[in-house]
Amino acid sequence: MMKLRSLISGLAKLSISRPSSQPRSLLVAATRLVHEPRTPTMPAFDHTRATLASCATLTPSGALCFKPKPPKKRRPIGKTWVVRPEKYTIMKIPTKRTGGRDPVTGRRVNKRGGGHKRLWRMVDFTRVPPVDGPPLEEKVIDILYDPNRSARIALVAGGIHKRYILASMNMRSGDTIKTSGHIGRMAVLANEGDAYPCGALPIGSQVHNIEVRPGEGGLYVRAAGTSGLILRKVGSQVIVRLPSKREISVDERCMVTIGRLSNETHGNVKHGKAGRRRWLGYRPSSGLWQRKQGKHGRKIKPLPAIRVFLADKTEPVFREKSSA
Repeated sequence: MMKLRSLISGLAKLSISRPSSQPRSLLVAATRLVHEPRTPTMPAFDHTRATLASCATLTPSGALCFKPKPPKKRRPIGKTWVVRPEKYTIMKIPTKRTGGRDPVTGRRVNKRGGGHKRLWRMVDFTRVPPVDGPPLEEKVIDILYDPNRSARIALVAGGIHKRYILASMNMRSGDTIKTSGHIGRMAVLANEGDAYPCGALPIGSQVHNIEVRPGEGGLYVRAAGTSGLILRKVGSQVIVRLPSKREISVDERCMVTIGRLSNETHGNVKHGKAGRRRWLGYRPSSGLWQRKQGKHGRKIKPLPAIRVFLADKTEPVFREKSSA
């Protein structure tokens, strides 16, 4: 109201100094706006009510009922929110950081927060073999850095399609990798980076990106410098040892990639200062936790039971390890 009265006084001075019809008409309109009472036919515009009307409705009892927002194609991945596109793309996807808080409950996550902005790369963990015929051949175009994982990724091309996959330790640009789904009578001698069913590989092979059910994509052994080991074959199941020394049993048709993952020196990197940890999105801890030393003793626990994944089951089955 005070700003409107100052506007009226300014218009009055303008009309006195420069007599014309336009300032006079503005002065009359401003005076009517102040002195004339508002009629019911022309109510005042309420920005708050208009904002609420777009997101809520008023019930007969007088309570506000907020309209549900349409679901968005967002997926929380670690400390980021990723809006996944409809089709696969090799373009870098923008992400939204959670700021160290749970995206659903809003509770603060310990030792997380801040960090540099990251762009998401859609890594394809599924190595789909051809139904029949020769193996699928793809050429490695480049080995790239991915800020969202510890291992390096490789841009490969086969036919008219390009995609990102996990890069093995000795994979280089220009290499040709194969993907086959054939399980023969004799074990195959595969090269590093090739993908085969675990039932087609010899015992003692180093593998990574291990599927637990055929066609679902790799779930185990995806960190930098890690690899699993094929121990033995029991019927149509293959026993694989994980880097944690735990053993799992998967169907022989599950696809695995041969070799050890790239960036094997990831665990030896020294950050050097606290600021570099903040760049990576880690907040300082309280300092109360201390690692146990030799004087505190150590409990030697047996290895857990073999985790068995069956191809026709939706839930894994646990079986006790044999004493042999």
